[in-house]
Amino acid sequence: MTSSGHDQASTTGLIPGRYIVQLQPGVDFVAHLQKIQRLLKSSGALGSIRPDAPLAAMGIYIVNMPANVAMILQADGDVKHMEQGRYLPLESS
Repeated sequence: MTSSGHDQASTTGLIPGRYIVQLQPGVDFVAHLQKIQRLLKSSGALGSIRPDAPLAAMGIYIVNMPANVAMILQADGDVKHMEQGRYLPLESS
């Protein structure tokens, strides 16, 4: 059995995924994302940034963003490490 593999290929760049991003020290992540947003000329494409306070202090952010934004971010020298993650911060309801 083989899978065709083209079921979501055309829209993959637009589907937000959850990424865990670690930045180099001293990088302003929000300003960074705004720069990419201007580059892509998209207003609401970035989804949400969830700074988890202890993680943000270490330069680690959990972000929902489309794959095309993640690729641009990953190519940037300010990102130390990035992975698509399943980690969910605990939320108080």
